[in-house]
Amino acid sequence: MPTLHVTVTERGGPEATVKELIGSLNAGIAAGIEWWHREIFPKHFKVGAVRQYVYRKRSKSHMLRKARRFHHQRPLVWTGRLEREMTRYLRVDTLKTKARGRGRMHGPGYKNLYANELTETRPDESKRIAKIIDRVSTQQLKALRGSTARRVT
Repeated sequence: MPTLHVTVTERGGPEATVKELIGSLNAGIAAGIEWWHREIFPKHFKVGAVRQYVYRKRSKSHMLRKARRFHHQRPLVWTGRLEREMTRYLRVDTLKTKARGRGRMHGPGYKNLYANELTETRPDESKRIAKIIDRVSTQQLKALRGSTARRVT
């Protein structure tokens, strides 16, 4: 996840400013995670994903068995259960005291074998996520305090 640098100019108590800042950043982080789950995550199960993301090489016999039995060559898909379950549900958790969040997806027990492959994100996708976080966080700050937010990068 990209690092955000924030500058806020404000008069008043620093405690309120920090709480508002963390809340608005977490709203942006949640929006970025939800966008990733809706737009990027399903791409991992498409045929062209092997060229875009870093996946372990599957054996030739594995690929032949999959083609014979299920008539497809989609990456990270055998029966389709992993894709169905993990694209169906997302829970976003953020912290009240830190600008940090994570998304949780439910899936079959073997999902942990593919954790790195499932969460792989290209640099251009990371930049788009950062822009979403920036846009939503800035909107939240402006809504809370008017135009007190000078710069959020």
